Amino acid sequence: MTPESTTARPSGLDLRRNGGAPVRCFLDGQPLPDESTRLQLEELAAMPGVETIAVLPDVHYKSRNPTPSGTVTVTSDVVLPRAIDDGINCGMRSMVASVPAKDLTAPVVDRLFNRLLETVAFKQQEEHPIGEEDCEEMLVHGLSRAVGPLGLPPDEIARTENGGTVDLGIDREAVRDALPRNPIRKERRSLGSLGGGNHFLELQEVVEVLDPQAARRLGLPLGAAMFMMHSDSRRLGKKLLKKVLREAEETHRKPGQSELWSLPVDSDLGRRFLACLTATTHAGFANRAVITDILRRTMREVLGDRSVEVALVCDSGHETIQPETHGGRSYWVHRHGASHPVPPGPGVPDPALADLGLPVPLAGCLGMDSYVCLALPGIDGTFHSGPHGAGRVIAKADAAAQFDAGAVEAEVRDMGVRLFRYHSDNIAGQAPRSFKNVARVVDAMTRHDLLRPVVRLKPLAALKG
Repeated sequence: MTPESTTARPSGLDLRRNGGAPVRCFLDGQPLPDESTRLQLEELAAMPGVETIAVLPDVHYKSRNPTPSGTVTVTSDVVLPRAIDDGINCGMRSMVASVPAKDLTAPVVDRLFNRLLETVAFKQQEEHPIGEEDCEEMLVHGLSRAVGPLGLPPDEIARTENGGTVDLGIDREAVRDALPRNPIRKERRSLGSLGGGNHFLELQEVVEVLDPQAARRLGLPLGAAMFMMHSDSRRLGKKLLKKVLREAEETHRKPGQSELWSLPVDSDLGRRFLACLTATTHAGFANRAVITDILRRTMREVLGDRSVEVALVCDSGHETIQPETHGGRSYWVHRHGASHPVPPGPGVPDPALADLGLPVPLAGCLGMDSYVCLALPGIDGTFHSGPHGAGRVIAKADAAAQFDAGAVEAEVRDMGVRLFRYHSDNIAGQAPRSFKNVARVVDAMTRHDLLRPVVRLKPLAALKG
């Protein structure tokens, strides 16, 4: 636990002049968020049903969203669908390979990632990775129903947030009845696709062990080869929510109102939305599990060794809405660009880690270091939420206009990172200089007693859009 003398106190934004909910900022010592971010927070805090907002060290304005990334919105009897990004259960996972990083020489890495370009789809796979009935069962019940059909190892459940299943208070058969049929039939091929933008699959090496005991428990020795992935519920998830989300917006968003609107959870429309949100969240977990399985099989193929393992360390969503109990009260916690580190206790899905907690990945920007982290006691102040990455200082569109794509690729390669791309979009939007220094984010989260880093990871190769 961080000593009291060095633990930072969260600062507060006074938005109550408009009757707003309290906003607690867990920042890295810089001034409070910029004007665009402040205006979004002010509007969010004034929404009926919002009880409090936590602002994390990686907070940043995103023009396509009515709320800033790196925020946690807590409500009582309503949900705010647009308080998070529309890439539902966008999240990250970390995996550790049984092969040390030193054995993955440049020629091996080139063969592996060139093969991954073929086996990990950008938008959709050529064939459905899972049958229609099995897909429906997974969407209704969660990742456990995909373990058998996809041949996944048991650690997919134990090391995934909530065990890969969310309970939004909707009966499972009600979830099934609410699901549109066409997405299940037509969009299953999007499972196992990475997507563009800031999504990635990265090969990393453990270059520093910061918590030796925890690293040993998690199986993360110095020099280990690890993979970090960032992806969401893909086209399947968007299509599952599309119709009910449009109906809810037409019903509850007043003419001339901004994109923020609330939906009562106990209404018929609210329950149908939550039913489809359940399935969409499950699709996000399944997509990352399918990609991991593809990675595992591709590694064995390239290395010519069927004994090679790629074991899941952790998987956490950072675009989620779910009911949780904090301080003896029930809330709806909206995480927008915020991970869900689970502190020690009965909420940890892996019993072997009940006294340690469920770790979360914390990604640096393209070419920069990343971390695997565990919760500290102060995480209660953010409703068990932590930063998921470095956070932007320059918007994606502005970065794409300001930087040259070729120069960005050269810069990343000069950092020693082998870059493999689908060439789907302008990589200048992901320029390293458009992001915060991840070390400052790590420092802020430790000073605020939120997370402690277990290992530091250096990138070796990256698959990008």
